Amino acid sequence: MTEGLMNRYANANQADPVVWYTDRDCCKSRGEKSKYQVLFHRWEKLRVRLDCWHFMRRLSTVCSNESHPLYGTFMKKISAAIFEWEPTDVEALRKAKRNELLLTGIKNPSPETVNRAVKKTELARHCRRRTRRKEKTIQSIESVLLSLRNSTDCLGVPLFRDGAMDVWNVEKIHVECIQDPEDVQLYTKVGDLLKGGTAANDIHFQAFLLDGIDRLNFSRASAAIDAPASRLRSFDSKLRNKIHRLTNDVLGKPLNSNYRTPAVHTDELFGVEYLYTEEGMKINLSSEDVDEEIEKGMTDEEICDTQDQSEVQSLDPELEFACDSFTEPAALYEADSESDHDEEDVQQATDFRGIEGWDKLDQLASALLEPEGLCLKKTQSENIV
Repeated sequence: MTEGLMNRYANANQADPVVWYTDRDCCKSRGEKSKYQVLFHRWEKLRVRLDCWHFMRRLSTVCSNESHPLYGTFMKKISAAIFEWEPTDVEALRKAKRNELLLTGIKNPSPETVNRAVKKTELARHCRRRTRRKEKTIQSIESVLLSLRNSTDCLGVPLFRDGAMDVWNVEKIHVECIQDPEDVQLYTKVGDLLKGGTAANDIHFQAFLLDGIDRLNFSRASAAIDAPASRLRSFDSKLRNKIHRLTNDVLGKPLNSNYRTPAVHTDELFGVEYLYTEEGMKINLSSEDVDEEIEKGMTDEEICDTQDQSEVQSLDPELEFACDSFTEPAALYEADSESDHDEEDVQQATDFRGIEGWDKLDQLASALLEPEGLCLKKTQSENIV
């Protein structure tokens, strides 16, 4: 089977694989080969790595049982200790989301407002994740284990079983093994998507311009005569003309007696087509190409709008944890390096839409909820006022 697989790669003129992810037989001493490297001996550059999911499953054995109330919290923190969002991708998404908020009328949205506006599906779709550095990963996992070592549920059942740190000391050697190879592209770029702005090429502009002219002429023609309004509510000239012909053939009279068939095209140039002609250029405006270009330009945004609700339920649980951690205070500005304190001051005075003054509302709510009993003391009433 292995010989056949290697032959298939060779016959297809594909490059030899350089990374093999597995659940065992990964870390070998210098000079010793993994059994996978022996099986696929013709792939000389093959490196065997431990899959991160299996590494996390090994660490989960430190828990007393998977039904413990804190088990999910522990695995969530382990995932955050191993993975981080690609800073460049996150920054690009934040910038796009900020532009979207500006278009909705929110002036100068705070960083917290921008992060709250990012949906889980957008984060999972547009941003890559990568492993942290070896030293950072070890430090973070040890911090998680130490912070939860004395944790119990409401009945006093501990989260960790005896010997939890021994398990970690054994698995620690694999931290280097789970690091993403720097010379291997683990993600495939499938396209570009512009968010938070508008974009139109020459074909889009020309198509919408001609459609606008047709709608204007139709509206002006209907308003110029004193006649009952048509029951057909459509600006589609092809549809109106087709209905006009069909009603004449079937009913013997038109549905709209005031309808006039479109005039014959006089080869007059409009808009972009006119400008291109003046510059000695040509624009391809065949009907099929226009429909295809418009459909192609609309697809990405339509997918974002229609899939947001359905994909929320289909996210992988581990990825769901990573998306949740993006909105936690400790993770919000992990990639930011400047003005942390200034930003926190701004966030305290705004709500999720960037409206200022909500810190005062929080103070009032706290003052109203603080008193106990059926009456207020004089000092408490003065404090509320």
